[in-house]
Amino acid sequence: MSDEQDVQALAYTAKVVEGYLNDIVARETLLSRLFMEHKAALEAIENLPEDVNIDCMLPIGGGVSIPVRVDGRTKYLVSVGAGVFLEKDRSDTIYYLNKRVQQIEQALKTASEQRQRLEGQFNALQEKLREKLAQERQGS
Repeated sequence: MSDEQDVQALAYTAKVVEGYLNDIVARETLLSRLFMEHKAALEAIENLPEDVNIDCMLPIGGGVSIPVRVDGRTKYLVSVGAGVFLEKDRSDTIYYLNKRVQQIEQALKTASEQRQRLEGQFNALQEKLREKLAQERQGS
């Protein structure tokens, strides 16, 4: 393979790795948002007194809210995917959210490891590409 073909192959490979890297970064961002959302829900449920009714506002969008009364002993509707909800009591909901938080943390850790590995590959490819281009310039 000629030097020019080597350079083209390296450039193409670097572009593919960069695409994978962008996908992983997007996945990390999504997982971070999910993590924060689940932690906020967990904190809200844990801080809701069980023996008190609380008047609050339920935002429905467009700057509009509905006054509601929340019973601390209420059942929770937990989304388990595909538009399916299960009714759970307080302790089961807290357990479920804690498990989801752990799963999301593990997925974040995996995505971070993948990102670091891909960044290393991408940087190595860029360095090889710079070296090949420098050699090509010196050879001309």
